[in-house]
Amino acid sequence: MSERDARGAARDLARAGMLVTGALMVSRVLGWVRVAVIAASLGIGRELDVYTAAFRIPDFLFQLVAAGALASAVIPTIAALVAGGERARAWRVVSTIANILLVSLAALAAAAFLAAPALAPLIAPGFGAEATARLVELTRILLLSPIFLALSAVATSVLNSAGRFAASVLAPIIYNVVIIGAAVALVPTFGLAGLAWGTVAGAAGTLLVQLAPVVRQARFVYTPRIDVRDREARRTLLLLGPRAIGMAGGQLTLVVLTMLGSTLEPGAIGAFALAFTIFQIPLGTIAYPLGIVALPALSERVAAGGIDGYVTLVTRALRLLGFAMLPIAAIAAGVAGEVVDLVIHFGRVGESGIALTGTAFLGLLAALPTEAMIIVLSRAFFAARNTWIPVAAALASVVVAVGTATLLVGSAGILGLALGLVAASWVEAAILLVAFRVRHAQLGLLGLGRAHAWYAAAAAIAAIVADHAYDFAAGAVGADRGVLPAALALAVAGSVGVATYVGLAAAFRVPELGSSLRLVRAGLRRGVA
Repeated sequence: MSERDARGAARDLARAGMLVTGALMVSRVLGWVRVAVIAASLGIGRELDVYTAAFRIPDFLFQLVAAGALASAVIPTIAALVAGGERARAWRVVSTIANILLVSLAALAAAAFLAAPALAPLIAPGFGAEATARLVELTRILLLSPIFLALSAVATSVLNSAGRFAASVLAPIIYNVVIIGAAVALVPTFGLAGLAWGTVAGAAGTLLVQLAPVVRQARFVYTPRIDVRDREARRTLLLLGPRAIGMAGGQLTLVVLTMLGSTLEPGAIGAFALAFTIFQIPLGTIAYPLGIVALPALSERVAAGGIDGYVTLVTRALRLLGFAMLPIAAIAAGVAGEVVDLVIHFGRVGESGIALTGTAFLGLLAALPTEAMIIVLSRAFFAARNTWIPVAAALASVVVAVGTATLLVGSAGILGLALGLVAASWVEAAILLVAFRVRHAQLGLLGLGRAHAWYAAAAAIAAIVADHAYDFAAGAVGADRGVLPAALALAVAGSVGVATYVGLAAAFRVPELGSSLRLVRAGLRRGVA
């Protein structure tokens, strides 16, 4: 592939990312609303801790069997078979994977249902008897969710492999809307159980919204049997296994952090989960959309033997994400407490809960650039059907996260939990980057480093300017007098910070600025496929 063709492919890839970003932006806003409504309904205390901890076993099962592993294993398989004119065979392989997932999750969920009374005290050793009993109840309800989510992930993989993204990005919107409705309508009458059943209904909704597009747009044909005699089915399962182990390792980190958080003050588990949700917003609106559209594109280039184009796309994605994420992290760090106050200061949320959440959020921001790198680099390996390197990196990060958090939580409290994830993220990103460079000498590691050093320096200047802008705006509008003045002060600070960063990029002629502006214009001209 020529350099010109590579640039064109990169523009198409990033344009698709922009289109998906628009839809996922709505989902992330609704995710924020969901967080705010749940926190307002329950408060940041033991009830929210119980609800959050109840996800640990169901999420572990989902990550172990499905989750992101599906896309990383199924999409390259579909791409290879469709490119070879074997669409019908591709759908038979996907059907086999879906059937195996359904049977496996049903069996694991049944086992976890029976074992919940023994598992709950291990997950939250700091809970009392009443909170532990409620944890068992909610865990058993939420065990239905991974079954629906796994089948939904299969549908998403099929749609994305066909270049269809609209229904797949609508799915999380449905999930959030249903849970918000449950928090508003069911919690006052049914309490935590009502919220748990609403969560299950939201998971079912993510599957239902994709069924028609899977059949009509992707022309998927379901086969109700398991056929492991097919070589591609076996190969996909082999790809699925290592990635699932890596994803489960990440979930194991959250299990350990939940165990440690249960020994802190009531509300620590819920506050950390809230902070993590807010932290995910820029990743969900910028990095994950690029990862969604990157995997099929990278898989196609690998299948066609276009390794130079493959490496070029990865390099451009890393530079774009660094250019975007470093200023966001720096500017947000200066107003972290104010951001958290604006997002969750409603209903039963008090000052102590805001302080807890703000501390965790500030700590997590240091991982924002590296998490974006991990999203791109891991998918680059998946596209080449290499799952063991990302798995090894993910498992190494588990050890780092658990070790760091265990050492720090006694002295630093909830900040120690956040720093455990930060250390793990930096280690995982470093392993993936070095491994990719070893395999592909075309990757200009020194150039990437210089570019990111410039991004970091400019981001630091922008953050200082934004901090002063916030102080001025807050004093002028009275940010402590309500939601709208506080939002206005943050908007002013963010706008001034971004303008400063963009101005520096323009003055120094940073190429990513032009690329970003072109992507925005392209995204505004086109709709979601």
